[in-house]
Amino acid sequence: MKVHSVLVSMTAIALISSVAVAVAAKKTPHPIGPLKVNFAGCPIMHDIEGGCLTVKSRGQTYLLNSANPRPDPAKGLGIAGTGIWHSGTVTTCMMGKPLSSIKWRYTRQRCSSSAKE
Repeated sequence: MKVHSVLVSMTAIALISSVAVAVAAKKTPHPIGPLKVNFAGCPIMHDIEGGCLTVKSRGQTYLLNSANPRPDPAKGLGIAGTGIWHSGTVTTCMMGKPLSSIKWRYTRQRCSSSAKE
């Protein structure tokens, strides 16, 4: 009888633990993996930490420091492209979602040629 009550107790503890883990998982979502994003907008050079190049697109700010070659805000043209965002990546710029594997091109969009902040 004692073995049966121990097994029942252990099963109850396991069930309660798994429910608690499931509830916690819903409240704190796991960081999403690499995500390909599209962007289009005016490149902006920020005079901080040696220069942080960003673009605002559809309510998001993306960091383009790893672009090679880099867009030149002084041209006064917009850019459009794609990049890979890795959730949780931290940079010295501490602004925007940093992208890697950036592919971009200039567009016909006119931007301020003094696009600095």
